[in-house]
Amino acid sequence: MAVTGPIPFTLRAVAGRADWRRGFTWPLDYRTLRDAQLSLVSGVVAAVAAMPAGPVRTLAILTGVSAAMIAAQWSWIALHGVAARQAAVVLADAPDMVAPLLGDAPLPETGDAAGAWVKTAAPLRHAWARRLARTATLAGGAGRFARAVLAPGALALSHNPLMIAHARKTGAAVRFSHAERWLARARAASPGPDPAVAAAADALMGGLGPALSHLPDDVAARVARAVRRDLAPLVTAASADLAGFARVAPADLRLWAGTPSYYPVRALALAAAPKGGRLTSFDHGGSLSMVDEPDTIALRDLMVPDAYVMPGAEAVRLFRQGNPSAAPDGAWPVTLTAGAGDPKFRRAAAALPLSGGRRARVLYPTTVFRGIRQNMPPLLPDPVALDLQLSVVEAVEAAGLPVAVKPHPESSLYGLAHPLEGRVPLDRRPFAEALADADLLVFDYPQSTAFWEALCTDRPVILVDAGITRFHTAARALIDRRCRVVPAAIGPDGRVVPDAPALEAALTGALTAPDDGDPSLFAAVFAGDDHDGDSSAWRHIS
Repeated sequence: MAVTGPIPFTLRAVAGRADWRRGFTWPLDYRTLRDAQLSLVSGVVAAVAAMPAGPVRTLAILTGVSAAMIAAQWSWIALHGVAARQAAVVLADAPDMVAPLLGDAPLPETGDAAGAWVKTAAPLRHAWARRLARTATLAGGAGRFARAVLAPGALALSHNPLMIAHARKTGAAVRFSHAERWLARARAASPGPDPAVAAAADALMGGLGPALSHLPDDVAARVARAVRRDLAPLVTAASADLAGFARVAPADLRLWAGTPSYYPVRALALAAAPKGGRLTSFDHGGSLSMVDEPDTIALRDLMVPDAYVMPGAEAVRLFRQGNPSAAPDGAWPVTLTAGAGDPKFRRAAAALPLSGGRRARVLYPTTVFRGIRQNMPPLLPDPVALDLQLSVVEAVEAAGLPVAVKPHPESSLYGLAHPLEGRVPLDRRPFAEALADADLLVFDYPQSTAFWEALCTDRPVILVDAGITRFHTAARALIDRRCRVVPAAIGPDGRVVPDAPALEAALTGALTAPDDGDPSLFAAVFAGDDHDGDSSAWRHIS
């Protein structure tokens, strides 16, 4: 069907248009977006890997994640602008930067890098009470709590269930300390940026420049100017922060953190390393051991930590298969430790009661709407994702099944109601509660904690797979054994369309097959090798 008007570029452009899907197309294939962003990430990783050890490399590691995301954002916008121009279509509610990147307007002299990409050191409310409460949670007992407060063996800069379980299992005395508080102290003590600033920015741009070859030369040059414009204040601020952290970080600092990509954690760990400091990171969300994204994982997760705690031995084994650069002789060596199992997944692995005779209820947890600030790797553009979600809802309804959508709580909705509000019931309860009332789950995005949590349960799971997430071979085999996988094709019109007969067959089969997958496969990965969940074959759903 021919395009009948401007293409809605955002959810804001969709709002109030009941007929927006009539003739809907998207000017760009998602795979082009994905490949472009991955090339930017690979460019940063290659640039950092080529640098000798020293302050320039340290600064590039600290800012590399943000640099890749800044480049990805402007590249993402430029790619859409070029595609829309070539197709002679108008993008409704397109970002202001489309015109400057295409050469139709001057490039603004300043951007928002310092505010958007460098964490601010805002005051924390009731910080002391929160520190004590989280220290008590990590300790799990009065004796260890006293030791953690008075003579800690490590400082926890963030807080997640796997970390808590590991602290209690190992008996470590860990005191919680806000990373933001360290950042405020570092900025107060900083003498200012280091002369290495320019060299670090040049090195990162050297890695990013060739990766912009997916754009026309003139557009690539303007994107590079926009990236450098935003990267300069970012790198300057980060250099000053590193100098401050070097002054406030004590020797032999032992740090624990859930994610090493969080700016204050990354900065403190990098500054503490020359003084004998060590960072132990903890798996957060489940995807790390499954995805085939070696450069993304290297940039985000492997460049800073000395050790990584995974939920269990199976998670360690799978992580090693997908990330050879983490091996002792690899580019980013890290010590991998099997933890005590993630409590979130342990709870999911316990058997849950089923519907007891009523019509099976389908739960559809949808992924986050991100606007122009994308994930790494990128998600589907918001209108394309919404179109896919509506297609899935329509297919479930056509099968005669009641369906509820579990919307992601962190979506960028521009202050508007969720776009599925009023179209389908929205279940806004915590995922564990919504899961307990579901008999069957459907996902279209597998790189989420909810997806891995569902795979640990005794519930049938359908994955509508458009290839958004790349899994390594061993993980793909496990997913294919556990899920009913329904292919979704990316058409020439840019839409993502599920295979309707395959989805109908999956819905019917999932509700009639008593042995449709073994949740113990994933319970062993995420809940740990000694989990208490029910690993028996699935019960029949009537």
